[in-house]
Amino acid sequence: MLRSLRDKSQSIFFKLFLVIIVLGFAVWGVGDLTGNNNDQIVFKTKKHEISSSEIMQDFDRLRNSISIPLNSEDAIKNGLLNQVLLKFKLKILIDEEGTSKNLSIPRDHLLTQISNDKMFQSDGVFSSKLFKNTLARNNLSENSYLDMLNSQNLQKQILFPINHSENYNFEFSSDFLDWENKKIDLRYYLQPLVDTSLIEKPSKDEKLNFFKKNKNIYFFPKSREINYLEFKPSDFFEYIKVKDEDIKNLYSERKDMYFKPEERNYYQVIFKDKEKSNKFYNEVKLSNDFITSAKKMDYKESDILISKIKKEQLPKELSAKIFSSEVNQILEPIKTSFGYHVIMISKIFPSKTTSLKNVYNDLQNEIKTDLATETLFEKIDDINDKVFSGATLNEIVNSKNLGQKRNIIKLKNLTEKGLLFENNEYKSLGLEKRFIDAIWNTEVDEISDLIELKNDKFILIHVVKENTKKLLEFDDVESKVVKDLLNNKKVILSVKKAKEIIKNEKKYSKKFIKVTGVKKFDNSTTLNKEVFNDKTILKLHQQGKKGLNYLELKNGILIFEITNAYFTKVKDRNDVKKINIKFSNSFNEDIKTAFFINLENKHNLKSNFKSFEKMIKN
Repeated sequence: MLRSLRDKSQSIFFKLFLVIIVLGFAVWGVGDLTGNNNDQIVFKTKKHEISSSEIMQDFDRLRNSISIPLNSEDAIKNGLLNQVLLKFKLKILIDEEGTSKNLSIPRDHLLTQISNDKMFQSDGVFSSKLFKNTLARNNLSENSYLDMLNSQNLQKQILFPINHSENYNFEFSSDFLDWENKKIDLRYYLQPLVDTSLIEKPSKDEKLNFFKKNKNIYFFPKSREINYLEFKPSDFFEYIKVKDEDIKNLYSERKDMYFKPEERNYYQVIFKDKEKSNKFYNEVKLSNDFITSAKKMDYKESDILISKIKKEQLPKELSAKIFSSEVNQILEPIKTSFGYHVIMISKIFPSKTTSLKNVYNDLQNEIKTDLATETLFEKIDDINDKVFSGATLNEIVNSKNLGQKRNIIKLKNLTEKGLLFENNEYKSLGLEKRFIDAIWNTEVDEISDLIELKNDKFILIHVVKENTKKLLEFDDVESKVVKDLLNNKKVILSVKKAKEIIKNEKKYSKKFIKVTGVKKFDNSTTLNKEVFNDKTILKLHQQGKKGLNYLELKNGILIFEITNAYFTKVKDRNDVKKINIKFSNSFNEDIKTAFFINLENKHNLKSNFKSFEKMIKN
């Protein structure tokens, strides 16, 4: 159950539930997680409590049970501690709910469940020795295992109504499909924005007044200045020589990839009746016009054409005859389990082998990249050692054994979102999230750990300084104020023009374009994408006013009128079933999450984060 909640739920409710834990524990320091006698209560309800030692024992069991055991620090970084915390948090809520409702699982039932568990059986019979050894291996006592089993059974009892709610939202699914299939008809005209060059330049007073009214938007953001180094496989290309023999060997290993077998196109009509197939065959043989004869039977050319088929893709009854025939040859009816096939070969694509010469450079570059990547990964420990010993970026960049000479890259005024603030404008550099996180997780005047990015690239970041947020003076942003003021005027004048068009509708009626059957998530190629993006379409669907209205778009003012709105009822019950399954999975997880949040409030769950934090740091 816990695994299901953890792995499958993507709902906003579940994420909010998780945040309670994540926020409490994400910034903890990591010390010795084992052997600490300073036991503390971490979770507490009216009649139940869970201690830090219980959590730590389970945490140790979990991290030691995985295929590659992790140390405590790595286990925390990989989310194992949060996983354990969530498990115990749900456990105490279930136990408290069970107690409040006088729910209990008889001990005899638990013992029977254990004896029937195949994990504890030898040759189909319960083995006390196997049971005890399994518990010992997992550092569990019999009582603690029974307690865990009891909680699991309570969960099944308490969550039974939720877990069997598949049909709760069938009507909702149907309604959703009806909503999704709502269509609108409209007529529209895109009024271009007024040309800024036609607008009179603002006076000094106008600029100052605009600045005063909007002063809060003109600020220098909180930002950081960084220097960084890049390490990538191509840095080592010049040191790597690829042997001709290695290229030939790789080509040989992939020879099947470079061979394209013969393919054929053919026309076919299948008959269940042998006489009808013979009649069609004789007609085609006489006229030598397969397509026309097929059209007489209401077939389209696309219905009877089989394109680029390989021999191995065909049944044995067909493959030999089709691939031994000539172009335009008409084959006598061939019987298969599908019926009688009348076939005419239309095109042959001969087999083809791509020569080593044609792929030589590609293979060479591939091998070189692989070897360079291996070399880079071999240097990672060396780079980390230099950082650990206190080396500066200048010292690292001048190291002789780290590939080709590289430059230190400098970036100023990087915001928390990874945007470059320059000339009072924000510019995206396309930085990866890991890159941005490293910038802001590294202390000022410190060098980050080696950060791995996409395509086997690594970076080292030196945070030079941090700039605090501050309001800017008019003289600093005058050019930006002018630009914003003109854009503001441009929109105001454009809206004024749009209102004039609405007022004098008849005068502009010929400029309007009619569109019908626009759905909420319409990907139709016939729609003008400059006008009808997803956001605009949803706004149009939400429009309740009758008559002409307008929307402000980036590229103009959309003047429109919804002439009709209607729902297309979903007739295919299978469509409803499909959407119902989709909804029921996420919907039921949302119910579970909301249920647990309710339990947390109902039973007044206390979380002693501070004491647990102290224990970990010690």
